[in-house]
Amino acid sequence: MNKQDLQKILDDHLKWRRDEDGGSLADLSGADLSDANLIDANLIRADLSGANLRGADLSGAKGLKTAKDYLSQFERTKNGIYVYKTFGAYNTPPDYWTIKHKSFIEEVVNPDRCTECGSGVNFATLDWIKNDESASKLPVWKCLIHWEDMADVVVPFGTDGKARCARLQLIEVVK
Repeated sequence: MNKQDLQKILDDHLKWRRDEDGGSLADLSGADLSDANLIDANLIRADLSGANLRGADLSGAKGLKTAKDYLSQFERTKNGIYVYKTFGAYNTPPDYWTIKHKSFIEEVVNPDRCTECGSGVNFATLDWIKNDESASKLPVWKCLIHWEDMADVVVPFGTDGKARCARLQLIEVVK
């Protein structure tokens, strides 16, 4: 995508936000926006799933999903938040993970919010798992991310329902 194409998409998105003729919701899914200048861009409701935002200047950009907004959809307890995970849909779990009730699984987490799928313990919303062709066929674990582990949660800017963390605890298989 060249600079002119990106500008047209952003201009049309602004028209759409203002309910003007010729406007359309920005679809930047899969776009390579690495090193793009998106300063003060209004990206509210723009589809950024799969977009490469590495090195993009997002200063003042509006409409990017915050980690707080994403995490607010999960059930909270006195010990942390419940999230959901499957094993084997896209990668084989490491040998050092013990997949059983009450065990903790850990992995070094990629801290870059511009990387949609990176290292770490990946988790998702239950809706994402139910709607994913590969994950929906596997057992679903309800997991707990303890409050002290929340500092290592990474929610990609363009998440479609997935995120990652450094550590979570397996609680039970969802029926």
